[in-house]
Amino acid sequence: MVNEKMKINVPGFLANGISVGIKDGQKKDVGLIYSTVPAKVAAVFTKNSFKAAPVLIDMERV
Repeated sequence: MVNEKMKINVPGFLANGISVGIKDGQKKDVGLIYSTVPAKVAAVFTKNSFKAAPVLIDMERV
């Protein structure tokens, strides 16, 4: 993973961000991080009673 602004290189990971129209203008509003090798995962989730569908799915998978 190489961040051109911050010059961060993390071996085994790729990352990118794009604008999909969630934010105004051409600001990058969606990001993806991909591990090219098997990796462990950890997550922190909201305690909100009204969780969005993607949060519920991720809670089941992690």
